[in-house]
Amino acid sequence: GSDIVIGGVFPNGSQYFKDRYATGNTLPLVDPQQDYTLLSLSERDGKTVMAFNRSIGACDSRDFPITTLPIKLIYAYGLNDEITHHSGRRGTKEISLLGYVPRSTPTTTNHFDITANNFTVPPVHTYYYCRIIKAPNLGRKNHIYQIEPIVDHVDLTHHMLLYGCSASVNQTLEGMCYSNNMSPFNFCFKVIAAWGIGGGSFYLPPNTGISIGGTNDPAYYRLEMHYNNPSQAQGQVDNSGLRFHYTPELFDHDVGTLHIGLDLIPEYMLPPDTQSFRSYAVCNTSIFSKVLPGSFPDMNVFAVLLHTHLAGRKMRVAQFRSGHSILRPFFF
Repeated sequence: GSDIVIGGVFPNGSQYFKDRYATGNTLPLVDPQQDYTLLSLSERDGKTVMAFNRSIGACDSRDFPITTLPIKLIYAYGLNDEITHHSGRRGTKEISLLGYVPRSTPTTTNHFDITANNFTVPPVHTYYYCRIIKAPNLGRKNHIYQIEPIVDHVDLTHHMLLYGCSASVNQTLEGMCYSNNMSPFNFCFKVIAAWGIGGGSFYLPPNTGISIGGTNDPAYYRLEMHYNNPSQAQGQVDNSGLRFHYTPELFDHDVGTLHIGLDLIPEYMLPPDTQSFRSYAVCNTSIFSKVLPGSFPDMNVFAVLLHTHLAGRKMRVAQFRSGHSILRPFFF
């Protein structure tokens, strides 16, 4: 379910505002216990602005508890004051409602960009563009502490991924991802960074960084761009990509990415004519020391990114220890 408020201004200037909750794909129900307080509500030039508050703790079983964890906010709006289905006028945003997120503030900083190369997006519904780029020569190990998206076309750029390449890759290359004549792309699958539509700058936790420029770091990287062009617009030249802020002031902890889930292989198919189908994946960290060389250090999970395409409807990830969930599940 969802904890929801609905409000607006009638044509005669009177206001409406209610604390509601959802139990499914139906009109949200009015909460018998109204726990939200309206602070202001105005409408001007077709825009409605509401300000309201509620206690941080849940006031009843239909309220969503506000914690220090990021939560998904959803929104929808109508064309008039009838409370009916939004017909696609909706969106979502992940945000921390409890304010400040600490971040590193090194004194010596620099940045580099990895972007598309004046790429003309084809007039097709979906397209994957890849580019292998040589890593900047930094002379020694540095730490990336912030990743910032550079988005030329918000209506075309669906997601961006940066992969590290194996030592066998020693040339730059660009073209359509996963095509037969682009075999070097298949040796670049170490996830370094990811961005999805609606995301902003990502700051790593204090005293942590992604290693770059060191002897064990990739010499080449592969940028993967997914363009979503449902209108099949032509002549759109794109230079979107990612900006990496780094520093030679090394932090105490290296950051890595654990890529888990289901592999997209030809053998994985959804049953035909099914209304719903669930897939499960388990990452058992207790066996890491058996399959990786040397002792495996403790991991501290500080961020999660869920991603699916059109066939996906819901996703959930949770962390378990000794058979019990130790982290509130993340939903998408």
